Amino acid sequence: MKFHHLAIKVFDFPGMLGFYQNLGFKLRKKFSKDEEQYAFLEGLGVRLELISGREEEEGSGFDHLSFQVKNLQAVYQEQKARGLIFLSEPQQGTCCKWFVFFIDPEENKLELYED
Repeated sequence: MKFHHLAIKVFDFPGMLGFYQNLGFKLRKKFSKDEEQYAFLEGLGVRLELISGREEEEGSGFDHLSFQVKNLQAVYQEQKARGLIFLSEPQQGTCCKWFVFFIDPEENKLELYED
């Protein structure tokens, strides 16, 4: 398992996309799903995912920390057997081959991600 990306929910999607591009991040993928917009950027040794639709009462813009795995189904089964709390079954994604969210002991959202 290795770090894949950090996701940030934003108020001003076009403005934040421009901000990170001006910092040197390159847009790798942009798409919409339901009513939210998503952008994956790479730069400065980091991958970011920007997600539109942040509400003021949500506090920080942190959404989730993502870890890339080679075989999501195998890691999912192994970690589920160890008692990890998943928020759903693995799903096929627009952004990737497979993904699934889980929570840490303080209920921070984390993701397993397979390209």
